[in-house]
Amino acid sequence: MDPNIIFIDDIEPTQPVDLSQWIRAGKVFNASPQSVRNALAERISLSADARALLPSNDTTISDFLEFRAPRLVKTLQIVSPASCFSDIQANKTVLSMLQDDVPLPAFVSALRSVAGQAILDGKVSIRDWRHSGIFLPLDAIGLWQDMAKIIEAQQAWVKACFWLEKQVQRNPALKDHQDRVERTLAHVPWNQVLGRLGNFISSSETAIILSNEWICDGLIDTMLTALATRLRSANPKRAGEVLLATHLLAEQIVGYEPVDSARLSNELQRCTQHLVKHPGRSNPHCRSF
Repeated sequence: MDPNIIFIDDIEPTQPVDLSQWIRAGKVFNASPQSVRNALAERISLSADARALLPSNDTTISDFLEFRAPRLVKTLQIVSPASCFSDIQANKTVLSMLQDDVPLPAFVSALRSVAGQAILDGKVSIRDWRHSGIFLPLDAIGLWQDMAKIIEAQQAWVKACFWLEKQVQRNPALKDHQDRVERTLAHVPWNQVLGRLGNFISSSETAIILSNEWICDGLIDTMLTALATRLRSANPKRAGEVLLATHLLAEQIVGYEPVDSARLSNELQRCTQHLVKHPGRSNPHCRSF
């Protein structure tokens, strides 16, 4: 992790920090304690009031698609991120920015990477490089970060639903499948990790199923987990013998460091227990796909 970058997500609660002792005091961000970094990250994070105006993570996909999101600008920004910070007070709020164009995520990330030092240097706003005389609040960074995620997810689902509609037009026999998809979208949250299926992907990443594009390892692992769950449910007495290895499990078995220890699935435990119970036997049920 780059010590120079200020991160918004997963900020652990700490004791309040008096930033007045750090701002305009010649401090360097990457030499600051974690408590100070967390306090600085709060300044570019959205407030609870602002977040309440955006779709919550448990908003269903159907309702999520009804949210009127702004436009994500695809043009490259040529200004220096550090030059965008100003010591002039903001004359606009994030609440008034909800329908404004959103910069490219890469540029927002670049702004975030220098925000910590900018705040320590005494900067209190972001000079809008697109409009003269407009100064944005620091938490515009948090708004843009969240809004870009919303826009990209909406675009993915709109594209997926359009693809499905085209398939139904070509083959009306698929209408029942389309109806089933619509019922599913009406109760599945738009941004929720599929915990019951191994924590490999979030629901927003499943839109790619409704396309002709390549699917990712996480989606393959999720489908394998779903298949294993069905097989165990179909034969509870032999549930312990149903072992379908995911990509992550295969890496663990051959000794690779797992990408995320939180993703250690029960499959590894099942394989281990089976091998301990039957040390001299090969296990035909534990195979990698």
